[in-house]
Amino acid sequence: MLRRSVILIVILLGVIALAGPLLGLIVQPLVAEASEVPSLHSWSELSLRTLCWSIGTALLAMLLGWLPGRMLGSCLAARRQGRLGFSWPLVMSAMLIPLLVPAYAIFYSWWQTWPADSWLFRWLVDREAIGLGRQFTLGVALVGWSWPLVSLCVAPAAASWPRSRSEQLGTDGASWWQFMVARLHHEIGGLLLGGMLVSALVFGNVICFDLAGVFTIGNELRALGAVQAGPVAMGWLALPAIFVALIAAITIWLVMRRPVDDTPVEAPPSSKRSILVFLALWMCTVLLPIVLLVMNLDLDSFDLWRQHGGAILRDLLRGLLVGVVGVIIFLGLLGLLRSTVRWNRWCGESLAMIWFAMFLFPGSLISMMVQAGIDLLPSESLQVWILSSGLAMHVGLIASLGGIAALAARWAVWSEPRDLRDLRQLHGGRWSGDGQRVCFMSLVVGLITMLLSLGEIPITMQLAPPAPSPPISVTVLNAMHYQRPETVIAVLAFLVALGAMVAIALALLTRPWKPFGNSSSLMVMVMTLLVMFGCEQQGEVDPVLQVDAVLGGPGRSPGRFDYPRAAAIDQETGDFYVIEKGGRVQRLRSDGSPVLDWMMPRIDHGRPTGISTSPDGKVWIPDTHEHRVLIYDNQGQVLHEFGRYGTEAGEFIYPTDITFGPDDLIYISEYGGNDRIQVFNQDLEWVRTLGSPGVEVGQFQRPQSIMFTPDGEQLIVADARNRRVQSIHPVTGEARVLVQGDVVGPLQVPFGLWVQADGSMLVTDLGSHRLLKYSAAGELQSSAGGWGWGEGQLRDPWVVMQQAGQTFILDSGNSRILSVP
Repeated sequence: MLRRSVILIVILLGVIALAGPLLGLIVQPLVAEASEVPSLHSWSELSLRTLCWSIGTALLAMLLGWLPGRMLGSCLAARRQGRLGFSWPLVMSAMLIPLLVPAYAIFYSWWQTWPADSWLFRWLVDREAIGLGRQFTLGVALVGWSWPLVSLCVAPAAASWPRSRSEQLGTDGASWWQFMVARLHHEIGGLLLGGMLVSALVFGNVICFDLAGVFTIGNELRALGAVQAGPVAMGWLALPAIFVALIAAITIWLVMRRPVDDTPVEAPPSSKRSILVFLALWMCTVLLPIVLLVMNLDLDSFDLWRQHGGAILRDLLRGLLVGVVGVIIFLGLLGLLRSTVRWNRWCGESLAMIWFAMFLFPGSLISMMVQAGIDLLPSESLQVWILSSGLAMHVGLIASLGGIAALAARWAVWSEPRDLRDLRQLHGGRWSGDGQRVCFMSLVVGLITMLLSLGEIPITMQLAPPAPSPPISVTVLNAMHYQRPETVIAVLAFLVALGAMVAIALALLTRPWKPFGNSSSLMVMVMTLLVMFGCEQQGEVDPVLQVDAVLGGPGRSPGRFDYPRAAAIDQETGDFYVIEKGGRVQRLRSDGSPVLDWMMPRIDHGRPTGISTSPDGKVWIPDTHEHRVLIYDNQGQVLHEFGRYGTEAGEFIYPTDITFGPDDLIYISEYGGNDRIQVFNQDLEWVRTLGSPGVEVGQFQRPQSIMFTPDGEQLIVADARNRRVQSIHPVTGEARVLVQGDVVGPLQVPFGLWVQADGSMLVTDLGSHRLLKYSAAGELQSSAGGWGWGEGQLRDPWVVMQQAGQTFILDSGNSRILSVP
């Protein structure tokens, strides 16, 4: 009875999590209208670049992971013979830790070794090699994350290498080269299997390439999904990813159908050279980035739970839900694959193959498929409910991570020892005859699936429902992009610690428990699903904004936006100037109708985070990642540029905002090590500097927005990383704190700032996703918004501005401008 119930549940999950997205992928391009949203890069360029990175990473991972895999194989053979003690859990946990940590955590740890004010950053800037530095860091991170996977694939083959073969080669006088060729011939299957798996996973990686500024198929699909390009525009671009995933899935599946020779052999012990190579490699590629991450922890990092405790708890519950579903999928597929009925086995093979292939798809493609499947539903209200309830996000996570359960089920069937297989068949073909192995693998599947769901970004970013705060993975991605290292380090340290604990627990566990013995256990799991699904939506909901009009929307056509990062209003004409993350600058009328657009000269190092209009109608852009300021006329023609990278007077690191004082001076804020406000005259000559990096009054950590009070006596500064708003005298530099936020209050990461005629302040907060209003004295008067994509909700509000008494909010995450009273 239990077996039938689990199998039926798995088939139902397959229909929901696989059939819906696949139908959306196939049917939507046939019935939808062609999209006007173009790809920023050519199909061939993206495919070739992604393929080169995938193959290159796989080759390096195979080269580095082969010798440690042989050592792990010797440990595995010794463990089978009962000759290995506590060293086995140590080796296994060391191999599992990087695989249970998101690859972007490794990348970020290395990336932070050369911050913007370091000598290495300056050296790269002087040689215009910032992009090359990021790509090198990306390669180190990907190889360091993936070589243990190759080692795990090599280990089973290496474990079957007999001591007698080594002795025979030694007797024959074989050279070290001949010995290596013999071992390669014996272990080539596992080596190629690991390389194929690494190549497919790197091909589908999205976030690491996105952070490194390398355009691949995965992050271009995510960018198209963010502007609601639809399946027509994304279909052709998705074909290479689908093709690579299918080829890899079929190849790995066929390899794992070959019978396993479980005849015990007396394997040779690990050589000292293998042990030394393993230790050096693991310490340099795994331990060192973790140590670097921990070293950057500070006291503020321990406020993580206070700031994001609700989101973390919600994500843990969601991860536990996905883990439980993963266990059910594993048990159901195992029952189908071990069935004596041919139709059942065929059904299990088909479901498992599709699930595993979708595990190798980019997360951005999975989210697009789920959205396309939802769009096929006839009822618009049902579509909205599926998206807003969180069901769509759970379907996307199960569609992607169910491949872990499918691979584990195939492994359980493939690697089942011959005596256990004979015993199970002797007892009537019971699907769980090897009970302890099944229970242990169920635990492994549940924990790994839960961990991977916590670090999943593309799916949660596209499909997460409105909530008091976004999923923690989305928060950490935004913090990486917006240079909030304290948040990033705290979250990544939490994920690394969780992954390390799970890896050690799995390695130490020798007597797994057996929780699936009767139908009551199944009922407990089902009740857990229902309770946790309800817990997903708990939390305080912010009052939404009253919206008069919505300008723009996702898209790349004139008048629409692809994640706008900065905006300003010409107070004379009422025209908007908006800069998008793709480097396009748009000029729009007050009603949102497009006038003209132009591209920034360079965007390969990053995009501007600010834009201002001067009283004479010129457009001033702090070209943040090029360490300079560009001045345009209102037709998009460059009039002048000034500044360069450096820490001296008149030099910039990351300029963020520009305002114009009543004294005809120009005030420019910057961060990245300088964290100050520089003052220039009309001839663009340096006059003085206000503030310095730090946490004391009058010091700054990322002054993001600046604006004068109506009387011109004080300069108001949104001091983002210090979670406060300060006022500073433009001549003396005397400062005071007007508003001090904290990790849980309404003011967490102030980004946008506008000072009204009566001296009151409007602030858009990137941490709480709210519009806040403060009196001139710093008292909170109102708060509205909250994270979400509905009317009156905000996602990453970068800018607030006013014109003729009307307030406008740049709702960056939703790619729109909201007009509010």
